[in-house]
Amino acid sequence: MKSKLTRDEVIGSLTKKIDEVLQPLLPPGSSCALLDFPNHSNVGDSAIWLGEKAYLRRHRVEVVYTCDTKNCSPLRLRERLGNGTILLNGGGSFGDMWPRYQRFREEVVESFPDHKIIVMPQSIYFRDTENLQRAKRILNEHPDMTLLVRDHRSLEFAR
Repeated sequence: MKSKLTRDEVIGSLTKKIDEVLQPLLPPGSSCALLDFPNHSNVGDSAIWLGEKAYLRRHRVEVVYTCDTKNCSPLRLRERLGNGTILLNGGGSFGDMWPRYQRFREEVVESFPDHKIIVMPQSIYFRDTENLQRAKRILNEHPDMTLLVRDHRSLEFAR
């Protein structure tokens, strides 16, 4: 009979997995911009943001710029970022169900081909083939972009 894991064991195991994925992409001591602050009432998205911020603090990754989708300034982002990495907040909005957020991500990817971009873990859902094809084209044209997913269905879809 398998014993039940304690809360601390679960948190420790998840933290180790997160570190294994993110450390090669975002080394300790580097800098980044964390975009798409969840300025809305979905508390799950706020929890994801806080988890991302906790990881960045724990690994001494300096956040030099943050914004939500409505107040992002590409000029200020470029000025503050230097050669840092752009992180796009994780969640469940990758696709055309929440078009404003998807368009924001696509605009960032198109506007910053000279920066590494990491889309933090997302669930992916597209209803419209045209929207999917546009997203594929934009993402595939970027020379250094990583899309992290948070569920098996999204992983298979992304592949």
